[in-house]
Amino acid sequence: MSEKPLLLKIDKPYLAIELYSDLLKIDLKGSAKNEIEEALENKQVLRETIGVVLGLFVPLHINVKDIESVNTDSKGTVTVKLRLHRDLKLPLGSPDAKTFTDKLQPLLKKQKEKKIESIVKAEKIKEVEKEERLAEEEMITSGSSGGSGFMTQPPGILDQEEKASREMLEEEKNEEED
Repeated sequence: MSEKPLLLKIDKPYLAIELYSDLLKIDLKGSAKNEIEEALENKQVLRETIGVVLGLFVPLHINVKDIESVNTDSKGTVTVKLRLHRDLKLPLGSPDAKTFTDKLQPLLKKQKEKKIESIVKAEKIKEVEKEERLAEEEMITSGSSGGSGFMTQPPGILDQEEKASREMLEEEKNEEED
């Protein structure tokens, strides 16, 4: 269950929809699946295992990040396109369908922006790591060998020498403090 505040609730005779900023919750009313869910509600272990199996066929708790798009047709049927499942078709009627779509579209846009930001951030990290690696390689290959391009020391020796010198400085500080 989402800890976020409820953005929209639609209650129809055959289903109930709750939309949170990170979760779309759909409860089917009067179905065999709903009866099984109610029977297993108090058994957490069974709900987690059997609920996963039931969710393979019709997911009822959907993370907003797993929704690719949402569309409404002229009859008021909302089509929710999911990444790992078949599309959901929710017959809500025109006013509820428009409200639902209008509330969900900004959430989808926000999720896509977050995904793009994380991809850009990952690419920047890769670039910085590549630049650091190239700088380290350049420092190793351009050592005191007269610029011939051959490595004067095996890779990692500079790191070991820096570590050793840092340890020596720390020991000297500790001796001075005593």
